[in-house]
Amino acid sequence: MSLVFILSLPRSGSTLLQRMLCTQERIGSIAEPWVLLPILYKPENGVAFSDYDVETCDIAVKDFYCEVNGGESRVKRDLCQVISRIYAEIADEKGCEIFIDKTPRYTLVAEELVNYFPDAKFIVLYRNPLAVAASIIKSFSQNVWRMDHYYIDLFEGLSNLTSTVKKHSDRFIVVRYEELVSNPAVECGRVIRQLGLQPDIEKLSNPSEVSFKGEMGDKSGVKKYTGVSVKSVDAWAEFYCNPFRKRWGRWYLKSLGPNVLTDMGYNYNEIDAKLKAQKAGVSMLGSDIIRFVYGKLDLVFGIWMLRKRLVRFLTGKPVRMAK
Repeated sequence: MSLVFILSLPRSGSTLLQRMLCTQERIGSIAEPWVLLPILYKPENGVAFSDYDVETCDIAVKDFYCEVNGGESRVKRDLCQVISRIYAEIADEKGCEIFIDKTPRYTLVAEELVNYFPDAKFIVLYRNPLAVAASIIKSFSQNVWRMDHYYIDLFEGLSNLTSTVKKHSDRFIVVRYEELVSNPAVECGRVIRQLGLQPDIEKLSNPSEVSFKGEMGDKSGVKKYTGVSVKSVDAWAEFYCNPFRKRWGRWYLKSLGPNVLTDMGYNYNEIDAKLKAQKAGVSMLGSDIIRFVYGKLDLVFGIWMLRKRLVRFLTGKPVRMAK
C-alpha cells in the first residue's frame, strides 16, 4: 500500500480532488480520518480544554516520553506506524494500492507528517486565500461573519503549509484549485502519473459517483455540481460586498504578503486589484460589524464554551470543570 496525503486549507477543493482521484480503481480513501491530529499536534501550540485537564495530561505525557528510549519522536513514530498499518488494512478491504488521507486540519502538522511518514507521498492543493475565506463563511456560516473561528486555518495552517512545502518541495505534488477545475483531466492525469499510475481519463469526469461514509467532507459542492465546474473560480469577489469585508480582505492579503502568495503560485497585485474593483454596498454591513466585535469577545472570554455549558445544564446533562 502506498500512502498519500492531500494537504490544503478547508474549502480549497480537496474533496473534489479526492473524489476525482478515487474514480481510479487502484486508488481508495475515506472521508476525513483526522486520526493523526491528536497524535502529532502539540497542546502548547494553542489553548485546549477537556474534562480530563489537558495541561496536566501534557505534563504527564512529557514525563512518559523521558522514560522511553528514543523519547517523544520514538513514541510518535511508532503510533504513526500503527495508523499506517490500519490504513493498509482499509486499502486491502477496498482492493486498492494507494490510500489517500485527506484531512484539511493536517496543515497544522504538515512538517510532522513529512517527518514521520518518510515513504508517503504528498499532494498540496492551493487556492486563492481570499476565495478560501469567502467560501468558508458562505459554506460553514451561511454567509454570517464568523471569520475568527477559522483564523487557525487562515493563518497558522497556511503558514505551516507553505513553509513545509517550500522546505520539502521534492516531497510534494503541487496542484492549484483554479487549474484543477479549469483543466480537470489534465491536472488529475498529471497527479495520477506522478503517483505511479496511468489515469483512466474517461472516469475522471464523474467524481460525483464516488461517495464516502460518515459526516465529514464537502457535501455542498457535491450537491451543487454534478461534474467539475469553473463557476467558483471568480465568484469569491462577490463575497466582499461591503466596506468592512473589503477592508478585512485587504488586511488579510497584506498580512500574508506577496512572498506567500508567490510561493503558492498567485499574483498578489492581481488579487488586490480584483478586490479593489469589487463594488461595495451596505449588504450585511451592520451584521458583519456586530459579529466582528462579538468574535473578538468570544476569543477572549470563550462565550461559545459558556453557551455550550449552559445548554448542557438546562438539558440536565453533567457539566464539568474543563481545564
